[in-house]
Amino acid sequence: MNGRDRDRSRDRDRDRDRSRDRDRDRDRDVTSIPIDDADSAFLIGRQGRTKEKLMRVSGASLEINEKDMTMEVRGTDRERDKAVTYITLVKAQRRGTVTLTREQEERDDITTFEVPMTCVAYVTGKDGFVLREMEKEWGVIMFFVRRESDERADKDYDQREFEVLAIFGELRGRRGAELKVMSAIEQKLPGYFTSRLETHTSDEEGFGTDVYIIPENDFSYALGKGGATRRKLATAASCILEYVGFAAHLCGTRKQRRRCLEYLQWLCTQREKNVKVDVEEREDVTVVDIAENDVAWVTGSKGTALRALEKDTGTFCFIDTGGKDGKERLLIFAEKPDDRRRAREMLMDRLDMKHDRERAWARDDPDRGGGFRRDRDRDRDRDREWWRRDNDYDRDRDRRYRDDSPDRRRHSDRDRYDDRDRYDDRSYDRRRDRGNRDDDYDRRRDRDRYSRRDRSRSRSYDRR
Repeated sequence: MNGRDRDRSRDRDRDRDRSRDRDRDRDRDVTSIPIDDADSAFLIGRQGRTKEKLMRVSGASLEINEKDMTMEVRGTDRERDKAVTYITLVKAQRRGTVTLTREQEERDDITTFEVPMTCVAYVTGKDGFVLREMEKEWGVIMFFVRRESDERADKDYDQREFEVLAIFGELRGRRGAELKVMSAIEQKLPGYFTSRLETHTSDEEGFGTDVYIIPENDFSYALGKGGATRRKLATAASCILEYVGFAAHLCGTRKQRRRCLEYLQWLCTQREKNVKVDVEEREDVTVVDIAENDVAWVTGSKGTALRALEKDTGTFCFIDTGGKDGKERLLIFAEKPDDRRRAREMLMDRLDMKHDRERAWARDDPDRGGGFRRDRDRDRDRDREWWRRDNDYDRDRDRRYRDDSPDRRRHSDRDRYDDRDRYDDRSYDRRRDRGNRDDDYDRRRDRDRYSRRDRSRSRSYDRR
């Protein structure tokens, strides 16, 4: 099959996929929402971001029918219901303050959160930047609203001490965004949430929240640069991990919360001593035995190689001494087996590269980088030989130029001869220059004499 046939086959497959998507969309029910030009621009957003956000959170497909000026919503009954609710609230947000009805407050896809008035601007950020970043991270929709149940008298409502933040989306995303907001408020008002908070464990077998108070000395180490260590532990354990002050909030199933707490405690213990883990009955670990002379190569300078491996694979790795006869081994922790497998393959590739390089250096094989020691010794011997020759030359030259040396007298005669030749050359040049100057003088003198004679003859002729 040539290139043109492959392109045609690829086009047919693409058309078939598009037709299948259209058929699937055609089978899904459609709900139309009337909109105007201003609503259309607001719902699409800059570079289509608002529309993509609505589709991502609701799960429905959105298309604008410019002919009828309607927003067509395709999806299941659940998806269309969520999409219609979100679109209605976003349209109301363009016109002013959004008010949640009692029915909307009781929905299972919304979380309302009270933000102190002094922290509203800090949580929102400039032009809503902070809220938009939270929405992107957790896949939710967030904006400030009024609750219909809170609107009693206008005077009382205007004197409120908080704003209500509404978070729409799945439970896991809403909880993660809520903890982000709590962390921001705690930074602005220290002790707002943590003044009476203690370590506790939830009894929920399914999704729940545990709290662990991190020792103050270990907090910076558990957070990492820019929160990198916290995100690493959360990714490896498949658990939500957010710090509100010194309180670590762990959200997920009971198994995920317990796993994430173990990772966090091991990490804090590593600051003072080595950690030994019983891996016999664990399902979230891959063990790799490491030779003693390979440990530094695996970890890298200040652990940079191991940190890069964790970042690329979404795992949590460290070395302990629980191997055979107390030998060191690398433990790779992650809930997902594919992440552990990928980390092990990358590690073995790195070790193979090191061993190949060592074998090549040990052999006298120039094609594979070998002969390193031989080339180094040869260069050193060559440099020594050149140095010896230079020294011998310098000594011979000094001996030749001593006053009592016959070579020195012979060279002196030659130098006097050369000086005489240079003197004769200079004398000849001077004589030649003087002769040239004399000739020039004679020519100028004759020219002046002839000019005076001509002028005298001219005057005599004029008098006659």
